[in-house]
Amino acid sequence: MKNKAITYLLFLIVAIVWGTIIYKIFFYSESDGVEVRIDNTQVKDDTQEHIDTFALSLNYPDPFLKNSKVSPRNHANTSRPTQSQSGKKPAPKAAPKKQEAIIVWPTIRYDGLIKSNDITTAIVTINGKSHFLKKDEVAKEVKLLSITKDSIIVMYQQKSKTIKK
Repeated sequence: MKNKAITYLLFLIVAIVWGTIIYKIFFYSESDGVEVRIDNTQVKDDTQEHIDTFALSLNYPDPFLKNSKVSPRNHANTSRPTQSQSGKKPAPKAAPKKQEAIIVWPTIRYDGLIKSNDITTAIVTINGKSHFLKKDEVAKEVKLLSITKDSIIVMYQQKSKTIKK
């Protein structure tokens, strides 16, 4: 009898709590809350805006080169001797080289491989889309040249690249 009384009492408390929550959710009106007034007047600030200016002082030694035998060089402060200073004639300029076309590689990720009998298939994600590629197959202009456990070699626009897992 004691357990039934406790169960009924707890059920009544839970019903009161949930009833209060439901009442506040569905029957809450704006008049119950705090009234907020918004004043749209603008305040003029007579103070001038202060602009903070500073210069960086970069005359400290490089912390990564302090134990190495290579001496750091400050390229901004080094001056090269001109023709009148060195007494030598400047070397003739080499002919300008042809610039190679810049290749924008797609985003390629090597997710893993599937090995079945003698067939190895790589799971490759190219620009967010997964592809199952075997050796020498092409997807989105990317050709798979080689598959290993931890990396693949792909070719895109006649350039090859190694992609690691």
